Amino acid sequence: MIRRLRLFSGLVMLAYVTMHLLNHAVGLISLEAMENVLCYIFRIWTNRPAQLLLYCSFLALNHNPLHLIEADLVPAAIV
Repeated sequence: MIRRLRLFSGLVMLAYVTMHLLNHAVGLISLEAMENVLCYIFRIWTNRPAQLLLYCSFLALNHNPLHLIEADLVPAAIV
């Protein structure tokens, strides 16, 4: 279950970062083109379900204490 959550969260974050970096790449062409692409990206990520999905993915990847236990970063005496 945790592996699937991490996989799904990672894919959501990958989609967000890919769109962000592609927007920067379009910015090398022209600022006008960058603003046009940004309009489409805003439509995708500024609606409530997409924001919730993005924020939950961020929390699942970064604030999951189980990854510390699985990676043996927390001593067994604390757990």
